[in-house]
Amino acid sequence: MSKPRKIRRLTGIRFGGKPLPHGYSTGMAPQPDGLRRINNQCVEVECFKNASLAISAPFIGCAISFGIAFFVSMAAILPAPIDLNETLSLLFASCLPLLFAVALYFLEGAHRSRGNFIRIHRGTRQVYYVANRKKRLQVFEWDKIEAMAGFIPRPSAGGGYAQFNPLYLIGVDYTMNPPTEVCMMCNNGGGNDARSAMPLWEYLQLFMAFGPDGLPPPAPIPPRLSRRDTAWKPLRDWWSEKRAGLRTPVGRWLLPLKLPLWGIGLMFWYLPNCLGEYLQYNVPYTAFPKENDELCGFAEPAPKRKPVIRVNGEIIDP
Repeated sequence: MSKPRKIRRLTGIRFGGKPLPHGYSTGMAPQPDGLRRINNQCVEVECFKNASLAISAPFIGCAISFGIAFFVSMAAILPAPIDLNETLSLLFASCLPLLFAVALYFLEGAHRSRGNFIRIHRGTRQVYYVANRKKRLQVFEWDKIEAMAGFIPRPSAGGGYAQFNPLYLIGVDYTMNPPTEVCMMCNNGGGNDARSAMPLWEYLQLFMAFGPDGLPPPAPIPPRLSRRDTAWKPLRDWWSEKRAGLRTPVGRWLLPLKLPLWGIGLMFWYLPNCLGEYLQYNVPYTAFPKENDELCGFAEPAPKRKPVIRVNGEIIDP
């Protein structure tokens, strides 16, 4: 009789977390927080890493805005005239945030992948996962998945820390030698305690037990636009929101007070987001195998070929 192989456990991942057992209600209303797609048999959940990858490209734009603001403010403060050495020093100091942002962008791999997903199939009762920028499909049994509300502290500007509680789905990959635990971190957000993970866990349990009927659907995936329209969409949305506020008398009276805040938001949030959308336009998500796309019902339909019609040897539009 073969001796059971020892499982390599993840260390430290359970610190501060709260277990969420199968078959027990969390008492929270189910919410599709972190879900990307759903059909009658499968749900697709975003991974926690996707959020950090999504801000890497806009951070480059934010660094450019900060560098320009720093150069202009220091040039105004320094007594005139500014010699060549001072100008070069200012330029170098202004470019440091940009160099750091670009290095972070490439080190995180945001130029190669937008992130990855977790698929949970209620028919096969299996969880499918492809790690970010990998190709190997990992399969886990849903009933053996260990769920918990994780604990990720991050330093905050006020001297304390911000707390994130993504839903952890921990499974054992028995195809590895030795068998190894794998933690799949969901991209649920909101809240600063375990309750931020409970609505998603409640949603997944109800889906696996009864299907999608009666569950709130996730937000639809927006249609793919051209690169130009995608890049300018954050700025257009910003202008539409501000223009709506100017239609009221109070909004017009407060316009002089709002303009400085609008300028700060434009430089450090909306324009960087435009640059981020432009840089990430052709960056893909980590793909599942084609067979898994078909099994889960997420296979993209093949593009229809446009018929070619010839009249007297000349091609005409149908």
